Order: sequence, then structure tokens, then C-alpha cells
Amino acid sequence: MGLLGPNIKKLEKRGDIEGLCQALMDERSKTREAAAAALGRLGWEPDTNAMRAWHLAGKRSWQELADLGELALPPLLEGIQHHEDGVRNAVWQILEQTAISHRDAAVPLMCEALCDRLMGVDVRDALRPNRDRTAEARIRMVECLGRLGDPRAVLPLVRGESLLLKDGELGRPGDFAFETKREYFNLVKGAIKEIGEPAAGPLFEALNSTGTEFETEKFTLASMLGDLGSSALAPALELMDHENQWVRSRAIDVLEKMEDTRATERIAEALRDEACPVRTSAATVLGRRSWQPADPQENAYFLFAQVINSCQAHQYADANGFEERLLALGEQAVGPLTQFLHMKDRVTVGQRKGVKMLTEDPIVYDERTVGKLAHTAILTIGETAVEPLVLALKDKNNRIRSEAADLLGRIGDPKAAQPLTGAMNDDDEKVRKAATKALKKLK
Repeated sequence: MGLLGPNIKKLEKRGDIEGLCQALMDERSKTREAAAAALGRLGWEPDTNAMRAWHLAGKRSWQELADLGELALPPLLEGIQHHEDGVRNAVWQILEQTAISHRDAAVPLMCEALCDRLMGVDVRDALRPNRDRTAEARIRMVECLGRLGDPRAVLPLVRGESLLLKDGELGRPGDFAFETKREYFNLVKGAIKEIGEPAAGPLFEALNSTGTEFETEKFTLASMLGDLGSSALAPALELMDHENQWVRSRAIDVLEKMEDTRATERIAEALRDEACPVRTSAATVLGRRSWQPADPQENAYFLFAQVINSCQAHQYADANGFEERLLALGEQAVGPLTQFLHMKDRVTVGQRKGVKMLTEDPIVYDERTVGKLAHTAILTIGETAVEPLVLALKDKNNRIRSEAADLLGRIGDPKAAQPLTGAMNDDDEKVRKAATKALKKLK
């Protein structure tokens, strides 16, 4: 075999039928067709229908090939990257027709081709025409799998995202080769939407897998549930307990599309999530739903999350408005605010009206942690915050206990002396130090 594949002329001259039959299945379309022509000149006839399928593909006898049913699938899948546009179009037409008639056999083979041949190659090293054909085949394969509507295609479609190269690797705008992961994501999302409700099961199974196979795709998997209608409600509700905060955040986006009261109730519960991005996502969705909190504490969780959202969007006038409503809750806001004290997520803050929680200077914009914002808000509330802060000295989170001790010292109410004395025996050294320092301020 030469550098560019088998030497068909030499094989034909030697009458090497076995070598020519192997060349019928070569990855190069020109080699396959040259081998078919040589075998014809030698008067060879295939002895199995499987080999006949490869021979017919090499001769471009498409209708006869289609008559072979599922045996036509391997040569058709090899032909989707043929060097001629007209041939590729003919191959795709017959491939889709055959796949519809023989779905059980077609879907696994098409998924294998997508992941092993159309994704698992570095197309940057290929010639431009080959690169374009690979990208074209990838697009058409995803679209075809979507039209087939088989849920077995869901996980291979998603797995393809991790097999793609980094954004922008495949060419320039205007040709088939210009793709990014984001474009592939949208393509797959459309295919899964076509598959419909049966896709919910595989997506949820992969999201709950304990292995690492789909670890990098879990955010993508969660994103795709939202287009599957009511069948996505139960999986999305379960995903709200997922260990990955970004999956929980994406599950909120899915639940937003549901008109079910269970969805709204679960989003409201997420205002108390341990992760700040989940709380702020919940507040955003609830704000769009014109939702009303059940009690002042729930309102405090909501308003503080909206302060963070507004700061992140640089909408400082809105942030001030939410903050004023929050501080007006007084003591009832303190308990929820203590649950933000440990958060290190950073936001840029500023203000227009001199509200103390954000910044003293109306022209200053500063970057602060969410915990620092909560800390400042509690100090602004003042002495009425003491009782909730004493309760926070028993919180399971040592950082919250430490911050609560510091705040009690800053507020300076003598009623905090006894609880702070008890905190000096805390299991955590930082809490003990904070309590000791706070007690000194009370004297």
C-alpha cells in the first residue's frame, strides 16, 4: 500500500481480488470507486450481499444499494464525505430513507460515525476541502438524528460537544467549516427538541450518573431539558438537589418554562440555596413571574438576591431600590442576611442616593464580596439585629458564626455579652478569636 492508499493498478494487474475487495472499504472515496471499476473489469461478482453493498456504492448504483436495506448503511456512512457534492447529496438522501426504514440498525451506526469519525479528529490538520466536508457531515448527521426521533441518539449528540475542538477552530464565516461549540450546542438542542419528550429520560439519567463520563456536559444536559415540555418537570425538580450549583441554576431556567405551581414553589425554595448563583437565578425568575413572598423572611432573601443581581447588571438605581425595601424590614431581614455572610462571590457595587449598604460616596464604584454586602446591611439595621445574630452564633457554618460574633462586637449591645462568652468555647479557632475580640469592644 502506498502513502496515498492501495495501488489499484498494481492490484488489478496482479488480479488481487482480495486486495481490491479491501480497497472497496477504504476511507478514500476515489480509492473505493477505482477498486469497484477494477473488479468490474476483472469480471468479479460479490459472493455476499454485504460485499455487494460496498461494490454498488463504489459504482454509484444508489437505487440498487437502497434495495439492500440495512446492509447499505456502512457504505452509505462512508460516503457522506465523498469528494463530489452531487454524490454526497445522493448518499444523504438514501441514507435518511434507509435509516427511517431500519431505525434500530441505523441509529447506533450513525451515532458511532458522529462521535468517532466526525468529532474525534483534528480537522485543523486536514486540507480545506476535507475540513469543510467533515463539518458539513457533522451538521447533516445531527439534523438527521433529530428527524429520526430516537432517544438513543441523545447522549451521543451531547457527548459530541466535548469532542469538538475549542471555539473558532474550524474556519471562517461563510463556509460549512465555521463552527464553534456554541453553534454545535444550538444544533444539538434543536435535534433533541425534535426527538421530544422521550429525550428527557436519557438526559436525566446522564445528569444523575456518578461517573465522570458526562461530568463536563452536565451544564449542557440540564440546559436541554427546557425544550421537552411537561416531561421535563419531574427531572428538573429533582435536579434542584443536584450537587453541582451550575446544574441547579440551569434547572431553575428549565422550571421557569413550566406553568406548574410546583415549579414556582421549588424556585422560591432556592432563594435559600447554599450557593449564591442559585439564589440570584431564583430571584431573577421569580421577579419575572411577579411572584409574591409568603412572609418577610422570604422577602428578605428575595430582595437581597435582587440587590446582587442589579449590581451585577450595573443597574445601581435598581439596587438602591431593592436595598431600601430590604432595610425597611429591619430585624426580620437579619436572619436571611446572616446566611449570605460566608459567601465570597464578588460583585461591583455603586450607588446614586447615598444608601450606606453599597457605598458612602455617590461617585465610587467598588468590588466587594456578597458576604461584605450582607455584613454592611446588618450593621445598618443596627441594634435590632442583635437577637438574630445571637441565633447565628449557633449556625452550622463556622464562617457565619465568626461573622455574627464580629457584628455583635461592632453593634456594641451589652445584651450580646453572655452569648459571646459562650462562643469563646466554640470548636472553631476563628470563631473563638472573633468572640474574644467582640467582647473587648463591649467593655
